[in-house]
Amino acid sequence: MPGGIYVHFPFCFSKCDYCSFYSVSNADSSDLNRYYEALLRDIEYSASLYSGKSFDTVYFGGGTPLSMGIALLKKISDKIFSSFRIESGYEFTVECNPSSTSIDDFKMLFDFGCSRVSVGVQSLDEKINKFLGRKYVPPDNVIKLLNCSILDISADIIAGVSNIDRESVLSSIDILSETNADHISVYMLSVEEGTPLYSRFTDSDKYDLEQKNIFQSVINRLKDKSYAHYEVSNFARNGKVSRHNMKYWTWQDYLGLGAASHSFIDGRRWHKEDDFRSYSLNPSNVIYDERSAASAVAEYIMTGLRLADGISIDNMKRIFGEAIPPSFFERLRSAADSGRIEIKSGDVISAFNNIYFLNDTIYYLTENLI
Repeated sequence: MPGGIYVHFPFCFSKCDYCSFYSVSNADSSDLNRYYEALLRDIEYSASLYSGKSFDTVYFGGGTPLSMGIALLKKISDKIFSSFRIESGYEFTVECNPSSTSIDDFKMLFDFGCSRVSVGVQSLDEKINKFLGRKYVPPDNVIKLLNCSILDISADIIAGVSNIDRESVLSSIDILSETNADHISVYMLSVEEGTPLYSRFTDSDKYDLEQKNIFQSVINRLKDKSYAHYEVSNFARNGKVSRHNMKYWTWQDYLGLGAASHSFIDGRRWHKEDDFRSYSLNPSNVIYDERSAASAVAEYIMTGLRLADGISIDNMKRIFGEAIPPSFFERLRSAADSGRIEIKSGDVISAFNNIYFLNDTIYYLTENLI
């Protein structure tokens, strides 16, 4: 089965207050050029290792890939397509920020092979953007981007911001659903320690309940708008699921390039250093993530149960065999009897019937494996 290629661009024009991912906003042109040269070396080295492997998705993520400039992105794309075996009918996604992207950018991305953009809208409400530390973009400008017809469009939004009611989120969804965005990702606000937002935020059980209520409203509204809820945070209409991200959730191979990127090939995991300067000095250096067979089983369950389709027990047995302990099947039967999960089509289990208890269910099924 073809794998996916992920390229990480850790540069942003500015860093949002809630962001806990590795990204920097103070890089200069010399930093960008050194990173570009390092990526070319990374591509060449990785292509030599996987010359016999094919890929059918490419994903430029960040950070903000466009902070590198269109010219460098094109050169990186050209290098990937000339170095790796990319299947016809590929999906090529580039993440974009509406405050620094234009229709002309979309046209240039399309010209060098991009087929899909993921636009970090987050909110169409000026108050929410201010709370999140984001630059506000007027809704009309965002709508213009999302109505682009030459690329498949995905839009990200954040829900569950504490001081904004559900109607603002639902209003954003109503507007987005009238555009060409056939894919919408909805992320409940997660306040991570160490971010600027954390220092001015107080969590509570009441807030957790508010988030659940808001998310249920989001699910209902998107369903009414003909978006299928195929993964915990992802909705698609017209079958426009994220093919690249599906690789993460279905135990498929993916190759990471760039600082802080992660790879999973032939059952083995590794990542690159989360410092772009160190990476630029030695882009072929990797840090292996060695884990037990039981831990791998746990990860398969954790990712697979995020999908509405769930996981196939027969497929899991085929992959892991004796690494699956009898205690897992005992807990599986108990979870089904108590309604934590449902059995679909014989051997397929899904936890979408109790989605708000998904984390508890996953922990119950995997605690003896980790």
